Amino acid sequence: MILKSLQEDKPAGHTILRFKVTDADSAPNTAPYTFDFRSGNEGALFKLTQDGVLQTAAKLNHRVRNAYLLHVRVFDNGTPPLFSDTYVFVKVCILTVHFVLCITVLYC
Repeated sequence: MILKSLQEDKPAGHTILRFKVTDADSAPNTAPYTFDFRSGNEGALFKLTQDGVLQTAAKLNHRVRNAYLLHVRVFDNGTPPLFSDTYVFVKVCILTVHFVLCITVLYC
């Protein structure tokens, strides 16, 4: 699981992270890769570019929702395509003029 914190004032198109994909297959079963949300992106507040960048699709509001768990899948270019999954936990921190420590605690 990947943990990311994000302040709520970030505009649409703000980069949250860039996925790095490694593939043990040989060509043509490698790039280009296809990224897809499997769950967690209700309301389409996030977007995935096809070069593996997770971005905001809208401004997030801490008071509406302060955390998101995104299930992301990447497919290779093989026939049939192979895939791998990961989860990204995005914590939305409140906007303030004072220093705020945004703490994420996960209980397993």
